[in-house]
Amino acid sequence: MNHIERQYLQDWLVLGSFPSHELDLTFLPIPKEGTVVTGTDEKARTWKLLKSVYKDAHLYPFYQEQTDSTLYLFSQIESPRDQIIYLTFTGINYQDQLWINETEIGIQVSNTTYTYPIEVYLKNGLNVIYLKVSSDTILCQMWDPSKIETITGQVADSNGLSVAGAEINLLLDDRSIYRTMADNEERYRIVIEPLSGKFDLSAQKGELGAWYFGLSTEKGKAIEANLSIRPSVSLSGLLANFADKPHENVVVEAIPKKYLTDESENYGLYVISDTNGRYRFINLKPDTYYLRCHNLDQYIYHQEQKKPKSIFIPSKNSQQEIDFKFGNFKKGTWRWHSYLSGIWHPNVYTIHKSRDGNMWFGTAVGVTRYDGGLYTNLGNEDGMTIVNPNTFVGGKPAGILDIEESHDGRIWLGSQKGLYFFIDNNFSEIEDLAGKSVTKILVDKNQAIWAVTNEGLWVIKEGVVDEFSELPLARIFDLI
Repeated sequence: MNHIERQYLQDWLVLGSFPSHELDLTFLPIPKEGTVVTGTDEKARTWKLLKSVYKDAHLYPFYQEQTDSTLYLFSQIESPRDQIIYLTFTGINYQDQLWINETEIGIQVSNTTYTYPIEVYLKNGLNVIYLKVSSDTILCQMWDPSKIETITGQVADSNGLSVAGAEINLLLDDRSIYRTMADNEERYRIVIEPLSGKFDLSAQKGELGAWYFGLSTEKGKAIEANLSIRPSVSLSGLLANFADKPHENVVVEAIPKKYLTDESENYGLYVISDTNGRYRFINLKPDTYYLRCHNLDQYIYHQEQKKPKSIFIPSKNSQQEIDFKFGNFKKGTWRWHSYLSGIWHPNVYTIHKSRDGNMWFGTAVGVTRYDGGLYTNLGNEDGMTIVNPNTFVGGKPAGILDIEESHDGRIWLGSQKGLYFFIDNNFSEIEDLAGKSVTKILVDKNQAIWAVTNEGLWVIKEGVVDEFSELPLARIFDLI
């Protein structure tokens, strides 16, 4: 049971996991904890209670088999009256489904962090909510329109034609506080807690952009702010060495003049030069900037008489061309490694160099070993049963999140489904951590193996696996 005043949905019943499209939410009866449901594969699955102590809900333990990809979630929201609220979800995908009181609600995924806020009608009393998800973590937040500030509007081009998919960015004191995108009807909606001050709002799609400055909001009211986007390339140029060869993959930063000496906060805007050494800043906020390139150990500024030269970006679109010329700083031979080279997947989460000189790449679907000439993708036949480029865990591949090496030459791999070690060309699984998401591994000076999981901190000493219970219930992000 979730109360509207609670703000977050933390109590769920979870069923699964299933292959996609296994159950029809239209005819799914209201479940109870312990209710058994049999799928078309004749496997029995039980509705299990999840009471999250965090704002978000961790779903890793409910994915039973690597070939399954879907969970069904049930919850209830108690409302003291008939009312309209907004729901935002983190962690859902385009194919996921939401049903509230027997009505399917369209989900617009606006970016990797939030959905487009969903307007939902709640009746007085209990309201039934179903979710079909393929994610390992979700966060559902409830917003009462009378207690929040709402900004909404439409994005159009210079001809007045509506633009879908434009990225919307809300800033307060030059700090981004909310990002979303225009939905399929070319509109956007932003919901935030009441904040003091005036906001700046930007919209961008491709090389088109626009700004809305000094936006005032009011608690409990929706403010309309329409944006007309136009060509908005603010700064561009060429990075080259003294032989006029391009510098590619170099970070170029535009930092507002007023923040140049403030190293405690990061106010810079960044782009990366392309294969031709070209860079572009699109839709910069009107201000005075310093422009600098990043090399290995210093900044290279746009200069005049050997001093950093400021650049003014006017309110009207006015592209400026500024080139840089500096010597090569990438020493030695550089090689681009990608999935086209042989790495298993383009998303690489972690890299480790073992004592024998091999490079290990932890990817979204498993691990790749590179010996300087050959890429070897290690998987099922080596004893690591979660790794298969054609199967997924929770709608996502079973990624390798961290890699470490112990004194005996074992390569330890933390994955979204457990902890493994690799030795003598085979993987072995630590059974006590099966199904847990292992995000960080540390080998200490006594050769104990420490593992951070979604269910706490674990330690392996002389082959014995124990949960480290001396810490209070809290998330752990790193080990030193």
